[in-house]
Amino acid sequence: MNGPDTQSLIAFLNEAAAYFERRDIHGEDGAFWSNVANAANCRKVAARLSQVDALDQERDGFASLCAGLRADLAGIKSAAKALSDPDCCFDGNNIVIRCESHGDAIKRMRVLRDAIERAPR
Repeated sequence: MNGPDTQSLIAFLNEAAAYFERRDIHGEDGAFWSNVANAANCRKVAARLSQVDALDQERDGFASLCAGLRADLAGIKSAAKALSDPDCCFDGNNIVIRCESHGDAIKRMRVLRDAIERAPR
């Protein structure tokens, strides 16, 4: 429910509350309490709409962050798969990854490291 429409509604409710607070009651006790209640209700609804608007904006921010994290994860998975697709084996203290050349091995590692580096910490 975010956007300018919500902000306009909040502004309207606050203006309505201000109207009720300054409205002449012509000495009527009932009108006084009616104005007090109307102003309070307008302010409560405006405050709640403001909270909902803030939560909507936060949700949109989280959705954007999640999309970025999913893309980062996809990049890391793709790079890790390209690195580990050839059969790996353990040779003493080293893991041996079969590659076409030394340059190919370096490229595969660089792609994985770059994908990991782009991921938020």
